[in-house]
Formats: sequence, C-alpha cells, structure tokens
Amino acid sequence: MGNFSNLKAIDLSRNHFDGPLPRDFCKLDNLEYLDLSENNLSGSVPSCFNPSSIKHVHLSKNQLSGPLTEAFYNSSSLVTLDIADNNLMGPISNWIGNLSALSVLLLRDNQFAGDLPTQLCLLEHLTILDVSRNQLSGPLPLCLGNFSLKENLDKARVT
Repeated sequence: MGNFSNLKAIDLSRNHFDGPLPRDFCKLDNLEYLDLSENNLSGSVPSCFNPSSIKHVHLSKNQLSGPLTEAFYNSSSLVTLDIADNNLMGPISNWIGNLSALSVLLLRDNQFAGDLPTQLCLLEHLTILDVSRNQLSGPLPLCLGNFSLKENLDKARVT
C-alpha cells in the first residue's frame, strides 16, 4: 500500500479480509476515504494511523480490539468516524475534541468504559453521535443540553 502515495480512496468493505490492519496504511498521506467495514480484521488500530487528509473512516463490523490510543489524534479533517461493532475498549480518548470537522461519530457496540468525555462539547459540527451498547458511566456532558448543540441534536439521531 505504501507505493500508492497518491491514493485518495480505498473501499474494501464487505469481504473476508482478516488479520491486523496493515501498518502500510499509515504511509498513505493523501488518503481521504477508507472503508474496511464488514470484514474480519483484528488487533488494534495502529497509532500511526492519523493522516491529516483523511475525511471518512469506516471500520465497523470487524473484530478490532484494544484502546484507540493515538489513532486519528491529528485527523482534524475527519468528518466521519465509524468504528462501531468491534471490540474496542478503554475510555473514549480526550483527543476526540481535536477532530474539529467531525460530523458523524459512531462508537456503538464496543466495550468503551468510563465517562463520556466533555471534549465532545468542542465538536461544533457533530450531527450524529451513537455510543449505545458500551459500558459508559458517569455524568452526561452538560453540553448535551446546550441550546446551540440542541439545534444539531434536533436534526440528528443521538443514541
């Protein structure tokens, strides 16, 4: 994959690929769209995976596990992050607030635990948030009742 430095989109969804996510994806600096959903990929999301150009990531319905660590940390152009239906665990990282363009965040059906981070309040463009079927606890961020966010919530599905 590293030889395809100009590659902007990869869609390998709905196949039978297995094993870990190749670290070569970390070398795709121009990648904007990645869909590896509905495969049998396992292991953790490589922490090196944070191309600044990435806009849409779909990794749902795999067997990915472990914490997210630094994956997507610097992906400020990210609009869609769909990592639902995996075995990801640990807290939802505070760096989620760095994803300033994020509109769709799908984390449902994993094993995330702890508080819902207040950094979600920094996501001005968020229209869809799904954190259902996890092990989250603690207080809800106050911004979920904030009027300016409520405009987006009225148009969105929040579960």
